[in-house]
Amino acid sequence: MKRTFLLSLVCLFHLSSFAQPGKPALRIRHLVDSFYTYVSYGEYNGQNYPANAMYMVTDGGVVLFDTPWGEVYYQALLDSIQIRHGKKVVICISTHYHEDRTGGLTYYTNKGIETYTTRLTDSLSVVNKQNRASHHFTGDTTFTIGGHSFEAFYPGPGHTQDNIVLWFPKEKILYGGCFIKSASDKDLGNLNSANVKEWGNSIHRLQNHIGKPAYIIVGHNDFTNLNSLTHTLQMVRTYNASHKSGSQSAATAIITAMKNSENDWNKGDLTSFMKMYTDASTMMMPTGPAGLSAIRDLYEKHYFNGTMQIYPVRQ
Repeated sequence: MKRTFLLSLVCLFHLSSFAQPGKPALRIRHLVDSFYTYVSYGEYNGQNYPANAMYMVTDGGVVLFDTPWGEVYYQALLDSIQIRHGKKVVICISTHYHEDRTGGLTYYTNKGIETYTTRLTDSLSVVNKQNRASHHFTGDTTFTIGGHSFEAFYPGPGHTQDNIVLWFPKEKILYGGCFIKSASDKDLGNLNSANVKEWGNSIHRLQNHIGKPAYIIVGHNDFTNLNSLTHTLQMVRTYNASHKSGSQSAATAIITAMKNSENDWNKGDLTSFMKMYTDASTMMMPTGPAGLSAIRDLYEKHYFNGTMQIYPVRQ
């Protein structure tokens, strides 16, 4: 009893000694069998925002799937795992290059932990000045560690160009990371690196590959609702439909303006034709930029004088 109490105090010391004002404590909870989820917090839109991740306890040590978000949690997670399970972390696999997944890679590499990303993630980490792993793999890869096998699967671009998921066929756990949004999310979140146009196709590839999961761990917020993958797909479809409509409306407006200008030209209606210009419009002349009045004079002298070329209106 005394030993357990002492270890608990050590754990609390580590969690508090790395804590920052206003930063929530690391949260760990059992998922199923040898799997545990943990939640760390980074800053998003000026607020503490939860990042979900997972680890697996094996006979050969503990495997992390993504690092915590924020250095306050790097050592705290290692200490908590050691106290809870009496094991060391031996491997860490990050699922894409963003800081909430790769932030602790250098720290863990320096601790002797083998860290992994895909080569694509490594390339993007270099370009975006993010921490890099010590080992890299290419394509869909099966890992076997301490009697457990799982697959790193690339469904295609979505949240980022490089996002992978991890599939545990025996337990039917889908670790989706930020590729999958929570069923409670109202939007797709950070789209700075996203390919929303292809995201839906990538989801379909994933669904065809894994079948029906029993657990889906999403990158942020609640992961207890198994509708998260279909909810993500629906949000992607809604986003693409609204943006396609907007781009089509802009294109339609441009084409309409061009056709109106063409009709005005062919009718010899200079006043209507000049409506496509604004007071700030200029045209380069041999003497330099000329304003609206000079533009009108040019058209009137050379084109709208009864000898202008008539062009057919395209349908």
